[in-house]
Amino acid sequence: MAKKNSTFKGKSAVELAEKMGLSKKDLEVCGNYSAKLSSEAVQRLRHGGKAKLIVVAPTMPVFGTDNQHYIICERFVQAFSLLRKNTLLCVPSYSLEDMLVHETYNNLYPLEDVLTGCGEISNIAYLHNFIANYINNQFIFNNDSSSLPYHLMWNRVATCRDEALKKVITGFGNTKPGRMLKEEGFMHMLNSELLAVVAASMTEEELKSRLAKIMVGISRENTAVHLKDLKLDDTVFEMLKGAMNPKIMQNRNGDPVMVYTSPTGNFLPEGNPLAISAAMSLADFVIAKFDSGVPLSIEKFFNITCAENDIKPDMVVITAFVNELNTYGGATLENARQKNLVALEKGIQVLIGDVENVKKFGVPVLVSICENRDITREEIKIIDKYCSDLGVKPVFSHTKNYSTKAGIDFVKSVLEIIRIEKSYFKPIYENESPLRDKINMIVKEIYNKNKVTYSGKADKELGLFERMGYGKLHVSISRSPYWHEPSLQNEINIKSASLYAGAGLVMATAEDGEFMPYYNGKYNIDRIKNALYK
Repeated sequence: MAKKNSTFKGKSAVELAEKMGLSKKDLEVCGNYSAKLSSEAVQRLRHGGKAKLIVVAPTMPVFGTDNQHYIICERFVQAFSLLRKNTLLCVPSYSLEDMLVHETYNNLYPLEDVLTGCGEISNIAYLHNFIANYINNQFIFNNDSSSLPYHLMWNRVATCRDEALKKVITGFGNTKPGRMLKEEGFMHMLNSELLAVVAASMTEEELKSRLAKIMVGISRENTAVHLKDLKLDDTVFEMLKGAMNPKIMQNRNGDPVMVYTSPTGNFLPEGNPLAISAAMSLADFVIAKFDSGVPLSIEKFFNITCAENDIKPDMVVITAFVNELNTYGGATLENARQKNLVALEKGIQVLIGDVENVKKFGVPVLVSICENRDITREEIKIIDKYCSDLGVKPVFSHTKNYSTKAGIDFVKSVLEIIRIEKSYFKPIYENESPLRDKINMIVKEIYNKNKVTYSGKADKELGLFERMGYGKLHVSISRSPYWHEPSLQNEINIKSASLYAGAGLVMATAEDGEFMPYYNGKYNIDRIKNALYK
């Protein structure tokens, strides 16, 4: 197959750097069109500047829809450029799997560099599994060693979602003494504490410290066994330190984009404070694009990432498609793109809930409503009414017939909000509170549920973590990205809890959360073929 011919000629990595006020010595060039920031450059820039931070997040995803929330964000950046505003877009790295299912970020250039750039995620997965293999091998051949854990808290990971690996039996075919059958499980790479530690660290010293704190199990004396006790922290640090630095790429308009390593907000805090802070030293406006929806992405980013690193967002833009709002209100996927005022009036409550959640953090918000058709006057009237009642301005656009004027008007609305409305950002809970109080607060304020129940397993685990002195860590609630499905229950059940001491948090997994998630669909290989080849 021959590669697609494109009229777009990308800027070189050095040209991109010069546009951002950087020099060639600030780069570790990865190819003709992209480069990583050097460690020296990142550390020089990590204290941030006076840039305005705009966070862009979608409403909850609807499985089976093909809505291009990223395109909205890209046009947002393009309009900023047309107004001659110095702007930098920050996005998390993604994998081939993400493209197969969600057609994510296919407008970054060159696409080949994007896909090969996910090798850092694979390297982190390799190191995670190396630790698991090391522990298991030492456990088998050193059964009498009291320095090694007998209750392991370190599962293996897979780089792709594969439900068949959720629970596996290992040890078949082993004939050596001491070998045994053992029930184990894989979790998805985005659940790895190593990934969370890399994304959370601002300096190499902090990365080394966080790695040493990672708890891999409980010893026979009922004490924590950390990565440093296995003497693996220094080795893992040397292999991971390069993954901290963000990568400079570009979109199809030649605008620079900062791509960084990060988990997804479904499980762990999304966003990378080092990359975002560096971006705020390089531009007047920084746009941080998240993928997992307001209750998942924004809550974790605000309560954990921003709170720990003194990052203060200036405003939030929530993107939503009319067909998503219709689906929330009960419309079928087949009919969701048609006008359905009854479903829209019901489904808009999800969007209103997202707006209210952002306002609880004291951050101004704007709503961008899009569709692949003209939005009717009746639909505009309903959406405008509910948003206006909250003092929020909705902006409407047609994704296929999107005009330059529409983009500029959108940006002018953003600039007006930033000028008039001050951000009084504050997390919604105090870290001094017990773990269950923090979980209850998130469930009540963000998910609008009145009750939290805990399985016996989760209750025991949370109690253990508090007795071990980890009660003042942040809390990350793991949920399915499709949690908006109607529920008659006014409660959330926490089925398990996991300690991520290195990342500085406790993960509470809800009933619909999975360490190895699955897709209810099939991969669309034509998306990759269409993007890469003729």
